[in-house]
Amino acid sequence: MGFEVKIIADSVNEFGNRLTTLEATYPRIILAEVNTHRDRTRSAASSRAIPWAKMSERVANDPFVPIKWGMEQGGMQEGQEIPERMRKLAEDLWHEGLQRVLECAEAIAKIGQVYVDCYPEEAQDGDELVRIHKSIPNRLIEPWMWTTQVMTATEWNNFFRLRCHPDAEVHFQKIAGMMRDARNASTPRQLKTGEWHLPYVLAMNYMKTSSFSRKCRLRAVHG
Repeated sequence: MGFEVKIIADSVNEFGNRLTTLEATYPRIILAEVNTHRDRTRSAASSRAIPWAKMSERVANDPFVPIKWGMEQGGMQEGQEIPERMRKLAEDLWHEGLQRVLECAEAIAKIGQVYVDCYPEEAQDGDELVRIHKSIPNRLIEPWMWTTQVMTATEWNNFFRLRCHPDAEVHFQKIAGMMRDARNASTPRQLKTGEWHLPYVLAMNYMKTSSFSRKCRLRAVHG
């Protein structure tokens, strides 16, 4: 999956107010930090909604791996990179941790079958069918997940000043820079009075919606 940013809708009204909706994919470990910015509407993919089998396969095949292994130091900012000779070991341990957690989460998901295997003398009919809801095993593997979030905002400058700064968390810094570049490269669509900023609405559907909106206004005026 990896880091990715898409502009979904970009609009500017007659007064020059610009409204941008973008879709960003980034490591789930920084979701809480992204959500601290309350000057935007946002909605992120839920780790509770995807079946365990699909989620575990997705993470096993495409896990998030830190892009920087900074050394420990006082304060919130990490230090310089660990020596290059240690990087492979750090990545190997990160992947090994994932494999261990995947095995544990798989056992939790299929708790009934594991119980029967471990305690065959105590097992009752149907115990092997007992499963734990996907939200529990899914959350165990969140540190290795990617997440996709939709954001809509009019004010972006402060967000970019804070999160594109060299002292920002490195993964947040990367996705924020991609958001800034995508927005700078986008040309907003001019909206007239009565037209709407409609993310994910196709052009044909937008025309139908605009036509419906105009009819509603005419009915309100003429009765």
